[in-house]
Amino acid sequence: MALRFLADHCISNTIVQTIRDAAHDVVRLTQPAMAHYRGKLLVVEVSRIRIRE
Repeated sequence: MALRFLADHCISNTIVQTIRDAAHDVVRLTQPAMAHYRGKLLVVEVSRIRIRE
């Protein structure tokens, strides 16, 4: 089963690539970042995560 990881600037590129090589998704976070998750818009900010329909 593939997992989806959210990685901010503190996570090294080597770790991100290792996770991707294991067939998992990695979304790099910027401020703010937006990604779609199961048909919902995921808005990620440094201090909080909100899911909008």
